[in-house]
Amino acid sequence: MGTNHDEGAFFFTPESPIASEEAMTAMIEKVIGKPAAKQVSGLYSPSLEGQSQLMTDFVFWKPSIELAEAQADHASVWMYRFDWHIPSHPQLNKAAHALEIPFVFQNLFYFTPFEVQIDPSMLALSQQAWVSFAKTGNPNNTEKLAWPTYHLNDRQTLIFDNPMKVVEDPYREKRKIFTIH
Repeated sequence: MGTNHDEGAFFFTPESPIASEEAMTAMIEKVIGKPAAKQVSGLYSPSLEGQSQLMTDFVFWKPSIELAEAQADHASVWMYRFDWHIPSHPQLNKAAHALEIPFVFQNLFYFTPFEVQIDPSMLALSQQAWVSFAKTGNPNNTEKLAWPTYHLNDRQTLIFDNPMKVVEDPYREKRKIFTIH
């Protein structure tokens, strides 16, 4: 299970209304309570970028972490974060919601209008991991991909990017504020 680095970017346009700092703080307080909200509210500026990051964290990332924590004692869990993007590209400059789908199904035609070349090895590893997980319940299907299981003591997370890498407990400090573990 996992998320994309910039999930929320998919849901906002330059014309989207910008919530006030007070409104954003109130939203955060409803989810994690006032004491924790005071610790993180400065992370989310009253801007489209701030709103996008708030959505990424509270609608996608936090629930994904909580589900992984709940499941880890009962079954194997593999956590990922999809980070691939092209910083200078006008449409693909963020790892927005659902950007990983073309990699999962090798739908390269999606990228044709953007005139983007995808690293074939990253594409192959991505699809192989998803297919292996669907077939066997384990994404590790090749010597080229070592995707460790997620445990509360190390929270190893595979970062889908070029190159792929495993990171231990991404956003550790924020997670500790957001969750009870």
